[in-house]
Amino acid sequence: MTNPEPASERTNAPAKPREAAAPTVLSSAALLENFDEVSRIVEAEGKRIAIRKNGRTIAGLVSASDLTALGSLEDLLDELDARDALADYRANGGVSFEEVRSELGL
Repeated sequence: MTNPEPASERTNAPAKPREAAAPTVLSSAALLENFDEVSRIVEAEGKRIAIRKNGRTIAGLVSASDLTALGSLEDLLDELDARDALADYRANGGVSFEEVRSELGL
């Protein structure tokens, strides 16, 4: 087991890239029975847990740093989409609000 960083440093520090690893898979029942231990492992070791119910993955349990990294990734993807939309507008122009309303039948 690795030595975890203090919580104050871990949750405020930028997410560190790491090698992608397959998550540990647990049934929802096993998670409920062992939640304290599982959450300790997720926090201390950064393990990712896939939670399965009725044979399908229904959720995941990740560390706070993974959650922060996911939020940052979503923000970056949103920014890239906005830049693409602006570039398209500059290259092709746009349509008026009235045209959009008309196309949508509003």
